[in-house]
Amino acid sequence: MCRRLNRSGSCWQMQHLRLAPAAARQELAATLLRAAIQRAKGAASWIAAASTLDDTRLAMLREQGFQPLRTDRLWCWQQPASASTAPPLPAPADLQLTALNRRSAPLLWHLEQAVCPARLRHLLDRGVEDLLDQSHGRGWMWVDPNREQAVAAVRWIGDHPGGGHDVELSVHPAWSHLVGPATELLLQRAQSELGAGEPLWLRCDLRDEALQRWMAGLGAQERGERVLMARSVWRRQGLQAPARAAQRLEAILGQWQPRRQPPQPRSTLALDVGRRRIGLAGCDPLGLTVTPLPALARGRFATDLEHLRALVSQRRVSALVVGLPLDEAGQPTAQAQHCQRYGDQLARALQLPLAWVNEHTSSWAAAERHGLHGDRSGALDSAAAALLLEQWLQEGPEPVQPATIGGGEMAGVAPS
Repeated sequence: MCRRLNRSGSCWQMQHLRLAPAAARQELAATLLRAAIQRAKGAASWIAAASTLDDTRLAMLREQGFQPLRTDRLWCWQQPASASTAPPLPAPADLQLTALNRRSAPLLWHLEQAVCPARLRHLLDRGVEDLLDQSHGRGWMWVDPNREQAVAAVRWIGDHPGGGHDVELSVHPAWSHLVGPATELLLQRAQSELGAGEPLWLRCDLRDEALQRWMAGLGAQERGERVLMARSVWRRQGLQAPARAAQRLEAILGQWQPRRQPPQPRSTLALDVGRRRIGLAGCDPLGLTVTPLPALARGRFATDLEHLRALVSQRRVSALVVGLPLDEAGQPTAQAQHCQRYGDQLARALQLPLAWVNEHTSSWAAAERHGLHGDRSGALDSAAAALLLEQWLQEGPEPVQPATIGGGEMAGVAPS
């Protein structure tokens, strides 16, 4: 039995493969697998899993071109009866528990993109709608409202053959400290919503020792290991004509997109705009050294402007770079729109040219590079701003004069 893993049909999963007891079962299974692959027109990749103890299945998959991606340990967890009388677990401060729905799905999509290994992410080729299709809208996540970012989540991915539910637990690499009461609360919520008394089945990467220890400490039962394998076919896809809305968006954001061409060097100030803090970083006039600067605690715009004007004068800044978090479709998120308004207003007030850089993964990359997981001091914000500046120094684009941005219109684009 096979199933499509995305709406485009580019990735399929070998869900059930029953082997006959005869000696020729490997040859028979290989024949069935080849037939399934041939019938899935347009498929570019296949995903399959096998127990580490099932040598026959592993050998058959390798013969058909499947390569191992990772090894997972399976865990079965059920909330103990004593938990009903235990004190409630503390909820993480500054985070909101949000149910999965069409509005929150992009947040979960970004989280899973950050967690998923690059090769597997490419093979799955999964979008927001695919995530909603697979989970049937059954998922819960901890969201940082200041950055509009999901940092930990659990979602339903199917009924387990042995009873209970298969669920996907994701924790952002920059928020690994949430593994504990916060993730246990997610599992408790999932079990109560999916069916009290029914176990949850989770898979954990064997290399994630911290998560393995936590699962064991939680009382989950270890149920073996499996190898996740993939088979891909190189397929050059024809370019699709963008939708009308995408064409309009491309025209609006065209001047912000990286040109893969270094801009002219100058003393530049980069800003990672958040709801509470603004991460800051600067570079020298030759663009050789990028320096994180103390983050600015947000206040009224006039107060922010006074601080930033002094910093611009002190460092002789001649251009601004502002991070703009876009979603997977290249469209501005609510936070991106806030950053755009703030950047426009600031550039006009300071009379400096402005460039935009897509920054939806900068905080995670900065936390990984500098070990700033869960930082609240502003160091993470400024480290993210430094990454934005490094990206801009490599790719551009050239800053645009404030006379051609803001005011609700972009240069050369008619208002809607």
